[in-house]
Amino acid sequence: MNTYESLLAHAKSGGHTNCCGPIALSLISGESFDVSHHRLLYNGHRKSKTGGVTKKGVERTLNALGWVSTKVEVPAHVKTNRSLAGQLDPSKKYLVQYSNHIAVYINGILEDWSEGNLKRVVGIVEMTPPE
Repeated sequence: MNTYESLLAHAKSGGHTNCCGPIALSLISGESFDVSHHRLLYNGHRKSKTGGVTKKGVERTLNALGWVSTKVEVPAHVKTNRSLAGQLDPSKKYLVQYSNHIAVYINGILEDWSEGNLKRVVGIVEMTPPE
């Protein structure tokens, strides 16, 4: 099973930086980091160190795999990753977009390096697996 920590360690061992997109894709789809990384490159993910990632790039890749995306309105009182805790259904999977960064909310846990840091939430998408 993929964990954020194991995926990050694998990415770093391969010399990858700014790898939140492949990690997010791996956590939601269950695929390996390398497969997710190649899928994102195939779907137009930017490779530059300053490029960042968009929620749309990961979302589009998941859609190509049969996942259904549903935009979730960010609750008015949710401004940052800290205030997001407990606000989403823990039985569902979500992509959480920050400025030039993406994280995953699974099983009621925000899977990301940003714990302890404030990041402004700019978008949330619920991802439903293919039937």
